[in-house]
Amino acid sequence: MMISPETYASGCKGMSYAELRAERDGLLADILEYERALDRAPEGELPSLPEGIVEMCPSPDVVYQMQLEYLGKLCELLSRQFNREFEQFDGSDEFK
Repeated sequence: MMISPETYASGCKGMSYAELRAERDGLLADILEYERALDRAPEGELPSLPEGIVEMCPSPDVVYQMQLEYLGKLCELLSRQFNREFEQFDGSDEFK
């Protein structure tokens, strides 16, 4: 079972800009790996599971879709943290 994008984002709150970037890079690596497998799959088909794995829950396509949603939430946090650390943004709607 996967967690909601909001729960994922909650787990990332309090991370520094560098930590958020590292988290983003890990998500992107997984996303790109799945997309490369998708490119290698026959047209109109999803990538097959690695050899020896009969079933996976959640399926790789669901994991991919959730990671995309996590990435969206993470990018919002990354933007806010960048502003806090580099643009002297205090979290309100106004810059100092």
